[in-house]
Amino acid sequence: MKFSASVVALVCVASKGSGAKEGVVGGRSSFEPLDAVVGPIQISGKRDLNVDLFKTALEKYAVFEDPIVYGTDVMSVMRDHDSLTCHIKVQGSTTVEDWFHNILIGTEPIYSIKKCKTEGRKGCVRVGRGMKGFVGAFNKMRHLMWDQMQTKCNSTDTYVFSGHSRGGAIAQIASVVVYSEKLVPKEQIKLVTFGAPRAIKSRLSDRIHLKFEQWRLVNRKDPVPSLPYSFMGYKHFGSMVCHECNYETQRDAPGSELFTEPSDHFFENYVAWVMKNNWVLAESASGATSSVA
Repeated sequence: MKFSASVVALVCVASKGSGAKEGVVGGRSSFEPLDAVVGPIQISGKRDLNVDLFKTALEKYAVFEDPIVYGTDVMSVMRDHDSLTCHIKVQGSTTVEDWFHNILIGTEPIYSIKKCKTEGRKGCVRVGRGMKGFVGAFNKMRHLMWDQMQTKCNSTDTYVFSGHSRGGAIAQIASVVVYSEKLVPKEQIKLVTFGAPRAIKSRLSDRIHLKFEQWRLVNRKDPVPSLPYSFMGYKHFGSMVCHECNYETQRDAPGSELFTEPSDHFFENYVAWVMKNNWVLAESASGATSSVA
């Protein structure tokens, strides 16, 4: 019953929160945040926050040029020549149809880029398994993604994978494959997601956890990061950064028992938090506090 109730809430998020505007991918026309969201930040593990990365990822997320499109999913590869950074961005859920795909909870093989040209053929290498609704989209877009990465970007660039909601799930899978197949050196790979659900099975998650720079941002009581539930065999990976969380911040949080607020999932609220927050860290177990400019 909990899962069904959460799915209903997520469909509401998809339909109410899209806020689509004409001529703008996903209704994202600018980055003028809502009123400043100021509050304590919690982080799992002992890591220095990369706030510049979070802000840059959101700024680049405003433009989806030369898009790779599969169904309702949109991916874009763009190079920032000034910072020598290759941005691989995946649009979040903007329609109820997106969330129909999001709740396809069966698993599907994540296919190789280097060693699999046609899915399902004998000898086609699999990197691991993940949630069907996300993996299916990645499998269809992966070769075009890699072609654009090779064409637009430089082998010495930093590669930043980013996405919100469903887009964050697909971005996770893309970064996992690029790392696993050594398409890019691990030191050059960064992943930052906003309100992303669990996307891959626990075994693959354990294998990939913190092997490269991985960040997942969670806003307050956003229900999406709690799905699909961990007891279904899925697990988060990377460092969790949470804004005003009233629960323990850890690798696989949040759990399914929490009260949720669907509006905390809205993309605009992530922009408000990240772009204007004073980034004061919550009090640690030792009683110390610190801030990040």
